[in-house]
Amino acid sequence: MKGPRKILELDGNPKSRWKLETGALHLFEGKLWVWEVAGCIICAELNNAENQTLTREDDAGNEHFHCLEHGALDKVDYSIARTCVVRIGNVEREFKDTEEDFLLFPNDMEPEARTKITEAMIQEAQEEARKQDWLPADDE
Repeated sequence: MKGPRKILELDGNPKSRWKLETGALHLFEGKLWVWEVAGCIICAELNNAENQTLTREDDAGNEHFHCLEHGALDKVDYSIARTCVVRIGNVEREFKDTEEDFLLFPNDMEPEARTKITEAMIQEAQEEARKQDWLPADDE
């Protein structure tokens, strides 16, 4: 049996004093949130309290994400699918390898900016696939 969850107050404290912990609840804007590992697409590589992401589920079961720097976030699902063929001798099997996840974009980000980031991420995924021999070098 577990005890009560720790509650850390962000409301009323300056950003410099914010502390986020895995497994704790965080009081922010009058609601209880948990720290989300997947962060805002803009802040994902920053490692400080001001650029972290919180998530909560409302009474209707809807997820809400909030970047402490950029505000409300939109969850955008994505998938990467690869068709693979494995041949050993004269035995061949084909299977599909699929990776599914999501990205978090600031709610008020302009569509052009989202497209630019998305295209750059797809290009990076293609380059990584080529490094791992998933795609031929001449595939565009």
